[in-house]
Amino acid sequence: MAEGWAVERLMGTSILLSLRIEPKALIVVSALLIVTAYSLSVASKETLNSQGQLAASLHNQAEVYCMKGKYAEAEPLFKHALEIREKVLGPNHPDVAENLNDLAINHCTLGKYAEAEPLFKHALEIWEKALGQNHTEVAVCLTNLASLYQRQENYIKAEPLLQRSLEIRERELRSNQLELANSMYNLAVLYDMQRKYAQADPLFERALQMKEKLLGPNNLEVVGLREARARAIKGRTQQ
Repeated sequence: MAEGWAVERLMGTSILLSLRIEPKALIVVSALLIVTAYSLSVASKETLNSQGQLAASLHNQAEVYCMKGKYAEAEPLFKHALEIREKVLGPNHPDVAENLNDLAINHCTLGKYAEAEPLFKHALEIWEKALGQNHTEVAVCLTNLASLYQRQENYIKAEPLLQRSLEIRERELRSNQLELANSMYNLAVLYDMQRKYAQADPLFERALQMKEKLLGPNNLEVVGLREARARAIKGRTQQ
């Protein structure tokens, strides 16, 4: 009867449950079921792989548009890729968080802060659950959300996020040293904007020293940061 039930489930009819099936025919039916089930499984996996590749392609094309400054054109591609990944991978997969984060960045660039904030928060929640509270991806998302608040001049919300991002970078022994320097610099800038100079200055110096060591004293980024730093200090005396 087990085989008859399997056929009934597959074919969507209860007729076979009442039929008397000869043993030889039963063996043939069982073999067909196994082959059919395997074929369906392979087809399903191929479909998922195909959908995953499509999502990756859409995401990559969106990033190309962003590099060209075509943020409006990138938005529907990011959204389509997100929809596919949520269906294929599930709503709590790290790749879904990546898509949410990138779409939120795109919204920020277009000035759509109200739309960006929940996306950053959702991405952060997924990464924290999937990768842990102190993963570097969490640090990235914290920085991005802080940048959103900073653009809105909401420094009270931005500050603890940048502080936590820096703590994660400092705690992670394998952390990229350049990213660590960037985290220091980001927090220093926020302190400076709030006129918390006693907290900003040592962070500025640490960040610049690290970048100088990593990139060289004549690196354009290092030179630019030092010039910006000098202008910021000069501007304090004019306030």
